[in-house]
This record gives sequence, structure tokens and C-alpha cells, in this order.
Amino acid sequence: MTRPLTEGPQRIRHRQDEVVVISAEEYERLVRERPTFKAFLMQSAGLDELHIERDRTPMREVDL
Repeated sequence: MTRPLTEGPQRIRHRQDEVVVISAEEYERLVRERPTFKAFLMQSAGLDELHIERDRTPMREVDL
């Protein structure tokens, strides 16, 4: 049980079954609540200076 703490995740196989043992700290990091993508973008620094405009040029014609 000390290997996941000192060496990282450990794979354990038994016939066709396989599990990965990780430290509790790594597990908590993986399952903690994360902000939504929108919230992540809204809290990012420097978005006030970002100017995004839609390209208004007409679409090209395609023969099908």
C-alpha cells in the first residue's frame, strides 16, 4: 500500500479484471468539484481586452 504514495498509481490485475490504486490525495484532486467551462472563462484574467467579432463575409457557394 505504500507504492501508490511513493511511486504513483499502481495497476493490479486479476485474470480479466484490472483496478488502479491511487493515493487518497490524488483521488481527492481528481473528484473535487470543478467550475463549469463558462465559469472558468469568466474568471480568467484579461478577457476585458479580448474583442471577438463574427466574420460577416458571405459563405462560398458549393455545388453538390
